[in-house]
Amino acid sequence: MDLLSTVRKTGSRGGVNFSWDDVATSQYRENYLGHSLKAPVGRWAKGRDLNWYAKAEPSTADSNETEEEKEARERREEIRKIKEAEEEAIARALGLPITPRDASGANAMPVEGSKRRRSQTQEAA
Repeated sequence: MDLLSTVRKTGSRGGVNFSWDDVATSQYRENYLGHSLKAPVGRWAKGRDLNWYAKAEPSTADSNETEEEKEARERREEIRKIKEAEEEAIARALGLPITPRDASGANAMPVEGSKRRRSQTQEAA
C-alpha cells in the first residue's frame, strides 16, 4: 500500500497549477527533472514503455495463472527454500555432511582461495 496515495494531488505548492502537458510544450522543458519520462516529446517515445526498468520481472510460471495460484506457488517455493536452509543448518550443527543443492548462477560456483577452502584444507592437514 502506498502511504502517499492519499496525499498526492495535482498542482504544486504556491498555488501554481502544474501540468506535465505544459512542460512538454515549454521551451524550458529541459530544466524540469524527469522531463524525459513525464513529458516525452518526439518519435522516439511513441509507443514505448519508458518505465520498463521499474517493473517487476515476469515470473517463470504460466502467465495464465490467477492471482491466488501465483501466491500459492510463491508460498510453496518460499517454504521449500526455508526447509532446505533448516536441513542444512541442522546437518552443519550435527557435523553431518551437507548435501549439495541444485543451485545455478554465479553464487553456485566455488571461489578459488576463499576463506572456507583454506580453513578446510588446514583442518585436514
